[in-house]
Formats: sequence, structure tokens, C-alpha cells
Amino acid sequence: MGGGGRKMAQRLFDKLTLEIQRFQNKEFLKGAMAVAALAARADGEVSLARRYRVDAIISRLTELHIYDPPKAIEIFDEFVRAIDADPITAHAILHAKVQRFAGKPKRARTLMRLAHAVITSDGTPTHREWREFTWICGRLNLDPAVAAADLTQEVSVA
Repeated sequence: MGGGGRKMAQRLFDKLTLEIQRFQNKEFLKGAMAVAALAARADGEVSLARRYRVDAIISRLTELHIYDPPKAIEIFDEFVRAIDADPITAHAILHAKVQRFAGKPKRARTLMRLAHAVITSDGTPTHREWREFTWICGRLNLDPAVAAADLTQEVSVA
């Protein structure tokens, strides 16, 4: 196989590898967007600060780098619209998407941190936002009190 053939084979292999990674992480993408939508919509609206925070998180979350941010935002928007249209059904479906990560500690903690980042994005969380955070932690088999304390613990500089 000549140099051009090897380059083409490598490009195909790279594309296949990326497709496999996307397939393996698609459920995590949906879980992350479910958490973001639930947390962002917890107090009844998605504020501009929340929307900006979700966009920033999506662009920084390592596990989602293989997806285009517009695709993730599209899923987020779809989930928010579902909550607006039928809150009871949407919450049940989105909580089930979150719960799939209960047995995966690293991913569960990432989702918990995402929820916390979203509910604190526009200041002090409301009672409804904390309630949603507690529900999300429960679905992930994480103790919300420990999780919240962990997230708000100040780091001392020696």
C-alpha cells in the first residue's frame, strides 16, 4: 500500500474510532443534557445566566468534546421544551436518563457537579433548585448533603 493508501486507511480508522466513541458516549451526552435541563428549569424558567452557563459547560466537559456543541444544545433545548409541554412525563423520562449512571461513580459525580454548576449559575439556589439537585443526587445514588458540602468546601491556600 502506497503513502496515499495508508493515509486514507488512517483517516478511515480515525473516523471509525470517533464514531465508536460517539456511540459509547451518546447515553452520557443525553444524561448530561437531562441533568442540565432539569437543573436549569428547576425554578420555572431558564434564565440567560443559566443558558450561558450550560453553553460554557458543554464546551468544556471533556466527555462531550467528541460532539458538536450545537448538537448538545439541541438535545438540551428538546429536553427543556419537553418539560414545558408535559412536566410530569418529562421529569420521569429525564430522571430515568440520569439514573442510568447511578452505578458509575465517576460519571455520576460529573453529572452531580454539572447540576450544581447550573443551579448556582445565577446566584444562590432557590428551594426548588435545591430540591431538584437533591432528586438528581438521589437518582445517582449520591448523598446530596455530602455532595453539596464537597462542592462548596473552600480550598485553603498555604
